[in-house]
Amino acid sequence: MSLMSALMVWGLVSQVMLNQPFGNNPAPDWGLYLSTALVVLLDVLMVTMYLELKVSVSGLEYRFFPFVGKKKVSWHQIEQVYVRQYKPIGEYGGWGIRFQPGRRSRALNVSGTIGLQLVFKDGARLLIGTQKGNELEAALALTNGPYADVDWPGKKSI
Repeated sequence: MSLMSALMVWGLVSQVMLNQPFGNNPAPDWGLYLSTALVVLLDVLMVTMYLELKVSVSGLEYRFFPFVGKKKVSWHQIEQVYVRQYKPIGEYGGWGIRFQPGRRSRALNVSGTIGLQLVFKDGARLLIGTQKGNELEAALALTNGPYADVDWPGKKSI
């Protein structure tokens, strides 16, 4: 539980159960119920969300729970694939589900600066963040897929 959630729960308990107004200008009880529920739900969301990426001989599978369900990408849909370092704030404006303005490019990331760059045959781009760049490069090489030994422009060893 975050500090904000704990403070909201304390305010709700002190005002509703102990009949002590919370703050100098206390909100109505229904306002405290609503704001406490929203803050606690946001905490739960932050704790339960995760980004998962699987590499196989047939392609990639990813999901960003609870926002993006399982998506499968076949190697045949991909023009280029490589692990690269990126600037989350500079390139995408932060972390999460991000879009590059004016381009057909998006990113799914939670933290860090390393990601798997996919360039699709239709020109769209997807960057999937990872904390395991070396393991991801090894997994891509082990698939023996059509792109295992290709040295793409911009590809850097992590």
